[in-house]
Amino acid sequence: MSKGANLPRSQTSELVWRVRTEYVNPRRWRIFTDTTDALKQLSANGWRHVILSNHVPELPTLVHALGIGSHFEQIHTSAIIGYEKPNPMCFQAALEHLPPGAEVTMVGDNYPADILGAQAVGLKAVLVRKPHPTTEAVQSLVNLAAVLGEA
Repeated sequence: MSKGANLPRSQTSELVWRVRTEYVNPRRWRIFTDTTDALKQLSANGWRHVILSNHVPELPTLVHALGIGSHFEQIHTSAIIGYEKPNPMCFQAALEHLPPGAEVTMVGDNYPADILGAQAVGLKAVLVRKPHPTTEAVQSLVNLAAVLGEA
């Protein structure tokens, strides 16, 4: 018997496999309706896109299956990097793959992980979808161009 659910190890292993399989199933995920338009608009303004996420190793496959993979030059996940945001090492690992001196702005929806983590390594950061009294935030991704001075 395993601890926790008091299930036999064979059943626990089967359940873990099922959960993992369903978690990375693209039919279980939805992108926000403003995502593709925002990525296109920012790309047209010269921005290049990179994902840095606290996520599973299968994230690149999931992003491509959702139809937005072509918008991203790189996809970094904490499961591969070995550190989660807001740990500075997570940000440093992603920054190592960018050209020296690249202008980088972290865009995220988690204030402690995305905003404070980015600021801790000297990056600009914009919070989306969740207002916070101490940082700039936008409700919709299509407003990013204006916030980034590109409108």
